[in-house]
Amino acid sequence: MSRVEYAFKELVSHLPIILPVIIISVVAFLLELVLLRFFPSPLTKAMVYLIEGIAFSLEAGMAFSGYMISPRLSDEISDVNSRLGSVIALGVVLGVFLLVFSFLPLSLLFDALSMSFLFLSYPFVYRSRLRGVGEALDWLSNSLQKDPLSFLV
Repeated sequence: MSRVEYAFKELVSHLPIILPVIIISVVAFLLELVLLRFFPSPLTKAMVYLIEGIAFSLEAGMAFSGYMISPRLSDEISDVNSRLGSVIALGVVLGVFLLVFSFLPLSLLFDALSMSFLFLSYPFVYRSRLRGVGEALDWLSNSLQKDPLSFLV
């Protein structure tokens, strides 16, 4: 089996995990485009990015619980509901990152960096049950103080 065939086989087997993230990304982009086009205020921008952050966090939680717990949708929903505080906390942190990075040039690269933070923080949520926005920010500041270069990489 060639590398291309193997890569395609892996992509198809993980498509239920990847496809919802792509759909949510497109919907979030369209929502951002429409809302910011018709209501171009800083408050609207902040609300859009917070909603996007929470939506991405919920989607990542669903994908992660489907991979770790069970591929059944009802099991994924109940698992995400049991960790809803952590999921929303990470979504708010992601929304703040997206808002701050939207003012910088090359914000798409920084958005990808913030999304990687979200996906890298989910194993921590599943191991130690992070609770609330305060603990999420404390964990982030401790991580940045210990090794900021690894966080950026």
